[in-house]
Amino acid sequence: MNHISRRHFISKAGLAAAAACSTNAMAANGSVLSIVAPNAAGKVAVLDDFESAASLNRWEGEVALSPEHASHGRQSLKVTLFPRQLSTEKLPKDWRGYDRLLLDIYNPESSTLMLGLAIYDQLADDATANYLDEAFRVGRDLFLIPGMNHVEVELSGLEVSASTRKLALDKVRKFNLTAGGLRRPVVIYLDNIRLVKGPEGEATASVRRPEDGTLRLGNGFIIPGQVGPQDDIPESASVKRKRAAARQELKRLSETIAAAQMMGLETIYHEIPLVTAQLGLDVRTQVPWFNNDQSKNEMFDYVATSCRASRLDLADLISGERRLPDTDDTQVGKVSVPPYPHLRGLKMKEGFFVNGDGDPLMIISLHSPSKMLTRFFATPYQHIESYTAGGGSRWTIERSPVYAAFKKYPDTHRVGWDGWCGHLIRDRWSMGGGRGEVVICLESPHIKTAIEQYIQREAPGWEKNPELLYNIMAYELQYICFCERSQQMFRDWLRQKYGASVKAVNTTWKTTFQSFDQITAPPVKHSVPLPGTNRAQWFDWACFNQERFTNHLAWVKSLMRKYGAETPITSGGSSSMLVGSNGTSGIDEELLVSQVNDIVLQEGGGSTLGTDLEWALAQRKIPLADPELSGSVRDLFPQFLHGKSVMQLYYWPSQPNDSYPRGNGSAIPYSWRWPLSDVDELLCLALDVRRLNKVIAAFASAPPEVAILYSRTSIIQIPPDLMRARSTPYLAELRRVYEGSLYLDANTTFISERQILEGMAPRYKVIFIPAAKHLPPEVAQALLDYVQQGGHLVVTPESFMTDAYLHPLDFFDQIGIRIQKSSAGSGYRLGALEQQYDQTMRQSMASRGVVTKKITTLSSEELGKTPFTLNGHGIAQTLAAGGGNAVLARFADGDPAIVMHTRGRGKLYYLAIPLEPSSYARMLDGLFEHAAITRPVRFTDSAGRRIWQVEGRSLRQGRGWLVYLVNHGRQPKMVKLVLPEKAESLKDLRRDGELAPEELIALEPAETRLIRVD
Repeated sequence: MNHISRRHFISKAGLAAAAACSTNAMAANGSVLSIVAPNAAGKVAVLDDFESAASLNRWEGEVALSPEHASHGRQSLKVTLFPRQLSTEKLPKDWRGYDRLLLDIYNPESSTLMLGLAIYDQLADDATANYLDEAFRVGRDLFLIPGMNHVEVELSGLEVSASTRKLALDKVRKFNLTAGGLRRPVVIYLDNIRLVKGPEGEATASVRRPEDGTLRLGNGFIIPGQVGPQDDIPESASVKRKRAAARQELKRLSETIAAAQMMGLETIYHEIPLVTAQLGLDVRTQVPWFNNDQSKNEMFDYVATSCRASRLDLADLISGERRLPDTDDTQVGKVSVPPYPHLRGLKMKEGFFVNGDGDPLMIISLHSPSKMLTRFFATPYQHIESYTAGGGSRWTIERSPVYAAFKKYPDTHRVGWDGWCGHLIRDRWSMGGGRGEVVICLESPHIKTAIEQYIQREAPGWEKNPELLYNIMAYELQYICFCERSQQMFRDWLRQKYGASVKAVNTTWKTTFQSFDQITAPPVKHSVPLPGTNRAQWFDWACFNQERFTNHLAWVKSLMRKYGAETPITSGGSSSMLVGSNGTSGIDEELLVSQVNDIVLQEGGGSTLGTDLEWALAQRKIPLADPELSGSVRDLFPQFLHGKSVMQLYYWPSQPNDSYPRGNGSAIPYSWRWPLSDVDELLCLALDVRRLNKVIAAFASAPPEVAILYSRTSIIQIPPDLMRARSTPYLAELRRVYEGSLYLDANTTFISERQILEGMAPRYKVIFIPAAKHLPPEVAQALLDYVQQGGHLVVTPESFMTDAYLHPLDFFDQIGIRIQKSSAGSGYRLGALEQQYDQTMRQSMASRGVVTKKITTLSSEELGKTPFTLNGHGIAQTLAAGGGNAVLARFADGDPAIVMHTRGRGKLYYLAIPLEPSSYARMLDGLFEHAAITRPVRFTDSAGRRIWQVEGRSLRQGRGWLVYLVNHGRQPKMVKLVLPEKAESLKDLRRDGELAPEELIALEPAETRLIRVD
């Protein structure tokens, strides 16, 4: 049975006719449960119907019996989820003989809920089951629409989520409903939990209305729906009228566009409502989370209004009411939105792909099979993921020579690693693909031979793609292996680094090895080093692992070139650059971009931090591409302005996701997070970036004067328990500093330790060191030399403490500052493991010893003559400032809070406590003035004050200026342009409208505006 027919069978089985049954009783763990005995129709075991107070003894969590929202009988169980979950181990253990588990959940919220469900057996304890998925677990994918939801779990052949074995239905141990993706307490109502085989009779069946939600779960599928059928789902008379009105407006707009095109008018912007109308009228009404009166009311209103507005605007052009600019009517002019050229073979120049005229291109496409949408977007065939890094994908590996080698030779299997394998084939956490794990060792000669065979076979197919812009070996990568070949490679690497004698290793690691042959890599369990691991030894092992994986990818690229790959080649794992697991990832993006990649690969929407970091790590100007960008439409324009010029949006699928329903939140046509107005904005943005390509490229290329240290050492050298954390103290501080600098009207970039050693620090007037606890001594000295030569260095607590091997640095002795006391506590508070978007398992982190303190500045040339207050939050230190150092700010008790050390022609500013982002902005604003950071145009409120969460940049253009503004906040902002000279005119380049020179510019939440000042 194929996949489609199997899904059809499941949905029909849930609608089978019920049959009457009789009831008996049985005891399980002292609890009385009703049983429906088998008859000709089927059999039912009611596990709990919540009709008596005895039910409360079976369940752990915040629960109460309730007369509200019962799907069967008189009562339901009112459950409050978050922070607690709902759990029971007092249900019958033997579920054999039944083909499905049924339960009902009422969602009283006005929006969908994403919860979790788990069924554990006695073959795995909770720790094993939760980390290795040795239970049937649905995390954040129990998709509940508002109102009643009928949940069905198919028991026949049910597997644990790791797909390694069948769930032991004769040894069921525990049933959970979890808070899943919740971040606040939410009430649900649970009722009528039962095991069923065959048809169910009226005696136990729940009341089912056509508009109720359904959710069917099994091995590899989670299918949301409604009881239906579709025609029986009620729709109010007013909604029917709005549907008809919207269809009429759509028809009239289509006719007007046809007339305008016949007249030779450009209509591409006016065609946008045609797309949103089809979504609102004919696509979204087919999925359960939009198929209700409230959603349809909003959608149909939007369709009618947007179609009408577009039609009237176009009618004004046809009639001549609105005049186009005068042109030579003997010539056919260029269109304002140029079509994309063929992408294959495009040249690269100054960090961008360029067209035949040498103009930079902003290329945006959809992860989608839709051909119709290429009217607005570039072809979805702009890149391929060739999977050459491992010789196959998780979907097609069974057809690769790598799979045959993996099955035949034991040395092809990864050794000593039980965590996520990245997308280097497939593991238990992989989304999509087959059922079994294929976790390979790249050091195996058999794997290397098979990878070459795979590349030789696949290469001719790549060259048949006429639109191929670049070829990705693979991304979201991770690799580490502890096999004997890896161990020997590590020993050879150590010999090369430390010399022929093991004595230097022992001195660095504080060990007593007699020879290199005794050295092995520190082992791991559950993807972190074991307790007591020598952290110096681990640091070298992590560095070796990054270098050897980079070497592997370079070798793969050489094979691709050998067998004819002509397009730019790239690879990576950019998500690992800003999380605690970098030391186990094998990924060093800086090495990759310098030794392997032809273009920079960066995956990630939202903040532009990752974009700025990745482009900064590439010392040569090459295009920055994102093959799978997701997030809000409001984040996209800033990504272009910060340098990302090739994007494919994730995603516009032809059907809703039936494996991970939460993925529909990213599926633009079906997403509850994408109102039709946002889809409209996306289509408009896709046209704007083509039209304004030169302006965008100019902003992205503007040289920055401020840099933040990206410390590879401080990312790798962390306590083992932080290697599964979503962040670390250093990374958290880096993000705070970046956010604080974003709203100061100047570009901010990053500088790496390697770049500092290569002499790049003097490029920047200000460098920020954000809690970089561990640094190579030569980097620390180079930064002091930077200050000596006239630089400004801003340092936050916990920086410059030790080198990569935990040996103390003499940094503080050199600057004359002594740390007398610190609030830092030992260890960290870690949250529960949660699966991330890239399938890694990570947890939240909180430092111990965090305090909140106020700081008051003193009058100074550096921070300003007028004192102001700053908010400190983090590890606080008590400082003693030596002679020659100046105190620029104090705590309330008089202790130094900011100390300035003058060195040569420059200055070093040391903070005794980290600041909140808005306070960093306040402090840096004065420091930027003192350091003469170039900010020709300032962006303020009407009173001349800096506006928090408004990002602004300016560039000289001829006699005028180009300006962009981004409102990163949730409230509208009014912005005043403070120009170095009087403006004659302002033009909004996105809205194509004129602004009064003295007018305050309105910015809606998350809005980006481009303005030309003449």
